[in-house]
Amino acid sequence: MPEFFSAFINLFQESVDLVDPLFKMTPAHQSLEQMGELAIEFGYKYMAILDCDTTYIPPKAMQQLMAAKKDVVMAHSFHRGFPFAPAVKVLRKGFENTDAKGPMPLESAEDIWPNQGLKKVWIGAFQLVLIKTKVLKKVPKPWFQHNPVAGVDWYFYQKCKDNGIDVWCDTNLQVDHHNISVRTMQHYKDIFVELRTRHVDLKSM
Repeated sequence: MPEFFSAFINLFQESVDLVDPLFKMTPAHQSLEQMGELAIEFGYKYMAILDCDTTYIPPKAMQQLMAAKKDVVMAHSFHRGFPFAPAVKVLRKGFENTDAKGPMPLESAEDIWPNQGLKKVWIGAFQLVLIKTKVLKKVPKPWFQHNPVAGVDWYFYQKCKDNGIDVWCDTNLQVDHHNISVRTMQHYKDIFVELRTRHVDLKSM
């Protein structure tokens, strides 16, 4: 499996220009829904999602996600647009018991930064995520769908939360989102926090 996965990653990285139009031809949520159905039909234990704009994955990434032994576990990544915040969020203290049904309380989300080990999270991205197929058997369809305030990834994590399934992130496993590299952004946390604080201060004026 490691050899196959490595070969697949190399092929994928060389074929982004080809793969991206194919995704545009078939909506992502439909493709993922079909993948989930096939994973169950063929008796697979896991379904892995690798987003088309993931541009770097460390060696043995899948083995590391499997070693976490969680029903849903993702790698850590950053948003690809300014201000390039972490794509992984938890609820701020005091909001932990917020009802997950309906629109997500994004204003109460707190960023999760790299190298904090395995963390239970609220939402994240599909840059690289491993899902046990037993989750798909428990969560009612559709598993993957767009909603008015979030993409396919946040929709899926929302449904997990609604159905009592925890979502985890291995923050020690860091992947690049559209060439936004965590290896060059370790210094960014203080800058981002200051920017966000100023933004919140301006909103409250």
